[in-house]
Amino acid sequence: MEHILVKFAVNGFTEAEVSDGLQYFRDELARRPWLTRTAAWWEQEESSLMAEVVTEGDDPERGALGVLDEVRDCVTASFNFSSEAIYFNRLEARRVPRGT
Repeated sequence: MEHILVKFAVNGFTEAEVSDGLQYFRDELARRPWLTRTAAWWEQEESSLMAEVVTEGDDPERGALGVLDEVRDCVTASFNFSSEAIYFNRLEARRVPRGT
């Protein structure tokens, strides 16, 4: 089976809020064995929490929906936030070679 890379920007957090929960967020993503590679970081210039995930699949659109659900769950579990809304923006969803 092929792999899909999906990248999201999550907006609505302050840098301090992300700093407090970033490691927990990374750990939550890593606990999901169907997400074969995960990364998360704070993008200072965009004031965005970034999440990049690789998972098995051959349809980037469907794969992105599944990954979005997982990222939302992990965000909810990992961060306390003061803003009224958190926005999830898919930046990329594409097939990648197996083992990427």
